[in-house]
Amino acid sequence: MKITPKLTLVFVSLSLVPLALTSTLFGVVSTGTLTAQSLAQLDSVASVQKSRLEQITSQNLERLTLVTSRTQLRLTLENYTRDPKPEYQAKVNQILLDAKASVSSFRELHVLTLNGTIVASTNSTRIGANYSGDAVFVRGQLGNTADILYFDERSQLSLYLSGPLTFNNTLVGVMIIDSGVDTILSLVTEYTGLGLTGETQLAERDSNGDARFLTPTRFDPYAALNRTVPKADSNSPIIEALSGKEQIDTDAIDYRGQRVLAATRYLNETDWGLVVKIDEAEAFAPVAQLRNWLIVAGLLASVAIAGVSIYEARTITKPIRAVTDAANRISQGELSRRVEGSSNDEIGTLGRAVNQMAQGLIDSNAELERKVAERTSELSRSNAELEQFAYVASHDLQEPLRMVASYTQLLAKRYKGRLDADADEFISYASDGAIRMQTMINDLLSYSRVGTKGKDFAPTDTQVGLERALQNLQAAIQESGAVVTHNELPAVVGDDSQLVQVFQNLIGNAIKFRKGAAPHIHVSAERKADECIFSVRDDGIGIDPKHRDRLFVMFRRLHGSGEYPGTGIGLAICRKIVERHGGRIWFDSEPGKGSAFHFTIPSRGGG
Repeated sequence: MKITPKLTLVFVSLSLVPLALTSTLFGVVSTGTLTAQSLAQLDSVASVQKSRLEQITSQNLERLTLVTSRTQLRLTLENYTRDPKPEYQAKVNQILLDAKASVSSFRELHVLTLNGTIVASTNSTRIGANYSGDAVFVRGQLGNTADILYFDERSQLSLYLSGPLTFNNTLVGVMIIDSGVDTILSLVTEYTGLGLTGETQLAERDSNGDARFLTPTRFDPYAALNRTVPKADSNSPIIEALSGKEQIDTDAIDYRGQRVLAATRYLNETDWGLVVKIDEAEAFAPVAQLRNWLIVAGLLASVAIAGVSIYEARTITKPIRAVTDAANRISQGELSRRVEGSSNDEIGTLGRAVNQMAQGLIDSNAELERKVAERTSELSRSNAELEQFAYVASHDLQEPLRMVASYTQLLAKRYKGRLDADADEFISYASDGAIRMQTMINDLLSYSRVGTKGKDFAPTDTQVGLERALQNLQAAIQESGAVVTHNELPAVVGDDSQLVQVFQNLIGNAIKFRKGAAPHIHVSAERKADECIFSVRDDGIGIDPKHRDRLFVMFRRLHGSGEYPGTGIGLAICRKIVERHGGRIWFDSEPGKGSAFHFTIPSRGGG
């Protein structure tokens, strides 16, 4: 039986069934389309928010490092801990005031001794206060950190930076900087494009492992550091974000008990979780309203439907097929598809709604692409400026540092023993500091040149590259008695000089971090379908897995320079070289049982 008599019978016997089916079909298609649109928008906003938060945090930690690395500050504080003279304290105070004046975002700077007492501050009323039990002080002894918290009797929500102050590889104090949280607050409280229920949530783990909100939420202005979500609440998107999941979630329940659509992100450097969400009810409201309207219209039309069933059957069949086809094609990504016709009945309204939805998706995608292009352009420009800054700064600093090093060495040679012991010690400190700064600048220059001074990729025999690296390490190999073995290594397409540097850094580290006996090091390679995996294994002291995320960061050392020499930039250079080749680098290790570093070079047809 053809569709027209079928529809005639259906309209007569079950007048509402076709309308209900049409409504259901449109609801399913529209729900799927709106869900995809909402999730895509949430995912994009979450990615942009994460990138901006990481940029803000990195900039603040870099500013903290610039302050804590000042030699005069650390030297004066060390002198004060040995002999608490007022002039030492006044000098530290002046250094802090100079640092505050140079960075507009700094509110207050404090220097604490190892017992947690503030001995110098840009706010004189804080001198003498003790914060030995505060998390910001405890964490600051271990490394540079960024915490959002209340400070000074919980009077003000702030972004507090803390980091260790060391002198001669010995911890002598802790720096705490109130950098202000305004930038982060303005970022997470921006609800443009998130409707009436959308919001951004930022949280950290508390001592119990629960999620503690770091900033106010849209529906709880007092949530910052007060509201928590239990870690057992697996349906909460903020718990998933803190567990490291970066995903879009269509079956989540937020802190108010509402069902939401959410995108989650994890900020590794600060151990924060980020959620961008919108209530499911708001996301699906247009579909529900249209469905309700269709039901009411169907009930009203059922009185007269018997008399016009044949006519309706003939006129509805074609537009329904057009709407269904357009909706299906739009849901599959063909956003240029449109429903033809402009009738004024329900099907025409439905077709126009589908057309408006498709146009809305096109406009939203265009706006998202524009924003992504802007962010990409900004990041590219920023990276280029940073590389130029590193190169120029390194060159400009080389000559005065060479002069400082030469004259301090000349002072040490000419006047050693002719002055008092303190003078000899101070000259030694100055000479060592200048030489170390020269080494760090040379390493920074090498790092900045990886992307700008590298050679064009060409077929490269990595066997020859390994031999060149071993020749460069010959003195270290002989001194340590190291035994270096290797399998046959393949040819790849890459920068031969940079690959030599990767082998040299990894093998050099394996020699440096040995357990005492002559180290055994083995280099191997495995060719896969689309890449070659190189491995450098040793039997040295090993690495604690908790340091996995900081090992490849510039100047982030796991040991003091007194234990093992170096500046902590070698692995960062390795990662930048490998990433320039389109590969990745990682390690497997167990403390006391050695380490294995692996990196990949993609196959490009030259091997």
